[in-house]
Amino acid sequence: MNSVTQIEQFNSEFVEAVKALAETEATGVAQLLDAWHLRSQSASEAPFDLSPEFLLAVAISLRFKIWELNNHRWHLDAGLPSSDEILTRALQPVLREDLGTLTHHLHVTSLQIFQDHFVWYVKAQSQVNLTFDDSLDDEHLDAIADFLWNNRHALRTNGESQ
Repeated sequence: MNSVTQIEQFNSEFVEAVKALAETEATGVAQLLDAWHLRSQSASEAPFDLSPEFLLAVAISLRFKIWELNNHRWHLDAGLPSSDEILTRALQPVLREDLGTLTHHLHVTSLQIFQDHFVWYVKAQSQVNLTFDDSLDDEHLDAIADFLWNNRHALRTNGESQ
């Protein structure tokens, strides 16, 4: 059985939301590396060999930390580690394959949680963060979308009405 999921299987708005999430997390990882003085001042220099597995682990740790700071425990309820546990594991000298297996599992599972608990269409279109403790059915999502659309004039971005 092929367990690879094709990008075409996902709703285009969800794909856009995942892209936005990835951009935000990449910025967060870069800022954290700067704070740790682990980034080069020059794009041509690479003073540290930071593996893709390590960088993904840090990104997932940041993703989970934001959820935890907002009192969301979906990842913990799903049996996934806390943000601190992931970061500790990423910083330990482990085999790259072990960290790769862990980060792949965490990433796939956390994206499923993202799909199930976030109203990602609204975030991608309006930069509004909405989350729900339980999965929503299409009727609930339609009601939320209608409400947001009907009240879009009340949303503000950079001080300007939409």
